[in-house]
This record gives sequence, structure tokens and C-alpha cells, in this order.
Amino acid sequence: MNRIQVNAKFANVSSSNLAEFKKVAAHALEIAKSEPGVLQYDWFFDDTHTVCVVRETYQDSEALLAHITTMGEALTTLSGLGGGCELEMFGDPLPPSSTSQPHFSAPSSAHAFKANDSHSSRRRRRRHGS
Repeated sequence: MNRIQVNAKFANVSSSNLAEFKKVAAHALEIAKSEPGVLQYDWFFDDTHTVCVVRETYQDSEALLAHITTMGEALTTLSGLGGGCELEMFGDPLPPSSTSQPHFSAPSSAHAFKANDSHSSRRRRRRHGS
């Protein structure tokens, strides 16, 4: 099993967007609870409630891809309300095992992934939205 861990950071949740951000986040949490292959999906706010970090763990790459497909609209909304989303990915993501899985490419605004070669796992970072 190749577990994939993700840290998603919404670094600029304004006070005017906080209530809506929390509403969409609660909906995303309910969806994630029912998804197969989601092992961890925890949300944390800083003391000022302007920064939100989501800690996620997936059973494998296919579970992560399924989650991205399911959460597409919610992630777009959260990114808009939270001033963008910075993603860090840890693990060794593998290509889907079948051609029936959707193909994803990084948006043109995404930064290049950076690999951490000091471990056998890979760490990746990209930023969505602004």
C-alpha cells in the first residue's frame, strides 16, 4: 500500500468569508467521511481563524484521485474563500491502475513540484488560486 499524505493550507481566510468557509468545509468533511480510502481528514484553524490547514491521508493514489474528483467544486469554493490553497503531498503517488480513472494535469497557475530526495517518499508542493 502506498499511502499518500496531503497538507492543504488556506492561508488567507478573511473574517468576512469565515462563516461561509466553515460551512463549505463542514460539507467537505461530511463527504470525505463517506469516501473509501480516506484514512484521515482533519481541519485546523489558527488562533485568529485566518489560516486553515487540512491534514489528509489516503490509502493510495486512486483514493486521492477519487477524492479530488468528488471535491472539485468544494475545493474551488474553499480556495476562493481562503485566498488560494497551497498543497504539500507526501508519499509515492503512482499512476492510476486503469485507464478508467480520470486524468489530472496541474493548472497553469500551479508551481512546479519539488521532490525531497532525502527520503524514499516524495514531497510535493503546489499552489492553486490566489
